[in-house]
Amino acid sequence: MAKRTVSVGQAVKAMILNGLGFASRALYLSPIFFKDKPTERLIGPGIQPEHINDDILGRALDTIFDNFKRNKQNMVDFTSAGDYQLNQ
Repeated sequence: MAKRTVSVGQAVKAMILNGLGFASRALYLSPIFFKDKPTERLIGPGIQPEHINDDILGRALDTIFDNFKRNKQNMVDFTSAGDYQLNQ
């Protein structure tokens, strides 16, 4: 897997900032939204508006979803272990 230019955390920060702009824009319009914004200051060093695109944001959402599924199963397993007193 190639190294990410924009981390998942930075992508989430970009989506939140885009949402705070009170414009429910599609993900592919994110570079236009950030065109006149100080992205290096708002999101992180070296991050340019063209780095924040629908590909990056979509991959970040996929990563979050995959982690949620994995952690949700762990949470269910942990709860079940407590219910059946398997943790002793």
